[in-house]
Amino acid sequence: DWSSDVCSSDLADVNDNSPVFKNSSYRALILENITIHSSVLRVKATDADKAENAEISYMLEKKSASSYGHIFAIDSLTGVISVKDNLNSQKKSIFELTVQAVNKGLHPVPATTKVTIVVLDVNDHAPQITVRSLTSTGKVEIAENASPGSFVAHISVVDGDRGENARVDCFLDSEDFLLQPLSTAQYKLVTSNT
Repeated sequence: DWSSDVCSSDLADVNDNSPVFKNSSYRALILENITIHSSVLRVKATDADKAENAEISYMLEKKSASSYGHIFAIDSLTGVISVKDNLNSQKKSIFELTVQAVNKGLHPVPATTKVTIVVLDVNDHAPQITVRSLTSTGKVEIAENASPGSFVAHISVVDGDRGENARVDCFLDSEDFLLQPLSTAQYKLVTSNT
């Protein structure tokens, strides 16, 4: 019947589909010195409904927004996640966010996806050297006639970076003293045998 075909095509779409994310999870690697407002990644969802029932809004799930909403933002229309604050991989290097996609129809059922953002260390810390002696004044002192191999000071070297960027090599350019390794980043300064 021709009239029933016309009537059925004029019926409003029922919001009977939920959004579906293109990926069940997303992962991004970013450098800790990324510029504020830079994009990290884009999540994408689609909805099989029509009109406003297919229009999708993106947001951080409540717990993610509470924990990380001051660090990351998501554009409600595009799904682009961006950085809102400075990052420091020494403080936190992995962020697990839950993103929701909700259509604009009546009684929407949101879809969620996991977003993992890994913050990579940038070699932005200079090594810090600490020298400790046995003297009560804290100054490094050695007798002029000290025998070869006499202890002068304990030296430790620390770098605030992580991984390979935290590795330090320590050496001494002197004919009068030697630097002997004790353990990782720990040394003993002694008088030379020459």
